[in-house]
Amino acid sequence: MSDKEHLSGTPHEVPRWRRIAPLQWLGSVTFTALQFLLSPVWGAVITLFGWLPFRGLYPFARGWAGSNLWLAKNLCGLDWV
Repeated sequence: MSDKEHLSGTPHEVPRWRRIAPLQWLGSVTFTALQFLLSPVWGAVITLFGWLPFRGLYPFARGWAGSNLWLAKNLCGLDWV
């Protein structure tokens, strides 16, 4: 891979399942459903621990963001570069 491809974020190879529209659609719908289910759970946890200082709440926010990125990568084939 050239430096130009690396900087532009273009993938090496698109996984086979992402080329099948119904599977990509199913992954996207599953991702969205899990977002609607898990975001309130993370919000409730953060609210329960709201008395903690910012440094204490930061790991919860990172956990929420990390779970979003993991779901996006594994269900939608999206990755953070």
